[in-house]
Order: sequence, then C-alpha cells, then structure tokens
Amino acid sequence: MNYNVTLKMNKKAIMQKEYIKYLGILVDSQLNWKHHILSASKKISRSIGIMYRLREFMNAKMLKNIYYSLIYSHIVYGIQVWGSACITELNKILILQKKAVRMMTCNDRYPEVPGPLPASDPIFKKLEILKIEDVFKLQVTKFIYACLLHNTPSIFLDWFVLNNTVHMLLYQVDIRGKHAPKEIF
Repeated sequence: MNYNVTLKMNKKAIMQKEYIKYLGILVDSQLNWKHHILSASKKISRSIGIMYRLREFMNAKMLKNIYYSLIYSHIVYGIQVWGSACITELNKILILQKKAVRMMTCNDRYPEVPGPLPASDPIFKKLEILKIEDVFKLQVTKFIYACLLHNTPSIFLDWFVLNNTVHMLLYQVDIRGKHAPKEIF
C-alpha cells in the first residue's frame, strides 16, 4: 500500500525527497542505500584514476597508504549504517576494491593469451586489505564492543547485553534442600 502523508512545519508542507544527505550519508526513502553506494562508488572510481596516474612513481606500500586515504575512508565512513545493503549494491564497491588492489600490484593487465585476470583474494591477503563485507563486520563488531564497555552515547547503552548476564542463574536452597533456579538481572 502507498500512503500519501503530508508533513507540515510552521504551516508549510515539507516536500518528500527521494533521498537526503545527513552527516555525509545519503539516506533514501526505501532505505536500500543505492544513492549512497552510487555516490561512494563515483568517489572511489575517481580515486582509482588518481592512483593509476601515480602508480609509475610509487611503490606498492605508498599506493597502499593512498588507498587508505582516498578509498578506504569512503568505504568505512558510516558503514555500520549502510553496510547491510543488498549484495548487488555492495558488489559495486567490491569490484572497485578489486580493481584498486590489482592496480597496486600491477596485476590489472589481461594476459596475452585471452583469459581472466588473476584472482583478487591472494592480493587482498598479501596487501592485508579487508574487503567491504569484512570491513562491515569489523566495524559492527567494534560498535557492539564499545556499547558493551559503555564507550558510546547513552542512547546505545542498553542495545546489547552480555550473554552471561542474561543466562546467569543463582540456585537457592529452599526449606526441603532442593535447588530452585532464580534469574538475576
């Protein structure tokens, strides 16, 4: 069902937009993150072009530093929010990541005999660079850990509870000497 809702502020209707930019993240009306991923992909693609021009003057270590400043920064920013987008959208960034790591190691040229490019997994491991899905898992894990340590704003303090806190049982001895479980919170 489609409902048309008109929101008013100071007696003026607020126009509905397909997406808005909030703190550098493009939030769309369907929460599928297509606009944000498209925007990030364009920035990453431009950065790869810059790295191609610099490649002949730099070694792999320097290119890796440039990767982290020009590409990884766009991947990691707000990934806890948009990193759960559908795999089809995230693959756009993964393809660009593969292009970047192949470029850094000069494995971006097709062989003389027609065939595929070299596999990117060993290159990611060699350069010690995480793929986008691994960056997402790492950042979400770090967020949960910070919440459990109460190192986040107070709004997040009760989002996660340690498993042993939920399942801790204390056995009391009743009058007959039987053990009865009592939950502690």
